[in-house]
Amino acid sequence: MTRITASAPIIPVVRPKPEPGEALAGYLARVAAENGFENGRTLWSALFKSMVGYQQEPLTSFLEALDLSARERSLLGGPSPRYCRSPSTHTFGPGRAMFNLDYRRWCPLCTATTEFIRTEWTLKFFCACPEHGCWLVSTCSECGQRFHMDSIQFRRCQCGARMDSSGIDLAPSAVIKLMAALRGAMYQEAYPGLPNLSLQDWCRLLLYPGSSLQTSSRNVQGRLPTLQTC
Repeated sequence: MTRITASAPIIPVVRPKPEPGEALAGYLARVAAENGFENGRTLWSALFKSMVGYQQEPLTSFLEALDLSARERSLLGGPSPRYCRSPSTHTFGPGRAMFNLDYRRWCPLCTATTEFIRTEWTLKFFCACPEHGCWLVSTCSECGQRFHMDSIQFRRCQCGARMDSSGIDLAPSAVIKLMAALRGAMYQEAYPGLPNLSLQDWCRLLLYPGSSLQTSSRNVQGRLPTLQTC
């Protein structure tokens, strides 16, 4: 019988530090981009092959291999990507069901100055930027392409269009206040004038009324239509 020998995981040569509030899925894609991988999934495939027989949970091992301190790891948030095969939600937040695991949304104005995916953008209910007062966008303004969570495109689409070139569509002030409360709940910061709820309670409050608005019998009970992919 062939004995499987555990080896140390692949350590990327370029090891960027996480940004405060960066989404875990976006961070893995950023590591992939800076090390010449096609996307986050291909980086993970190479890592996974190097860890056959390794006893520790792969995602934890990978973050440790990047020499990230406990404080730096705590800057990351949101669930691990599907390809990690890990059921965990990193650092903070409700269960994975409350996050969009497939496609990105982003604020064009934030993207103009920062090159990372913010954790709040991955929440299903998060639809506008409290900082700039505009709706998030989910497609390229030129070709209409959507971006998977593991995509390494952060500033430009494959068609050449800048991801910060989308037209700015201002959101109602009430929506902006609600998004600010959601973001504050992620960091245990109450928003003045709104209930001081946990992030999980905010998601429940938004989920149940929305579920009652479903009109198609094909929709799964208790799940808002298109939330997973919007």
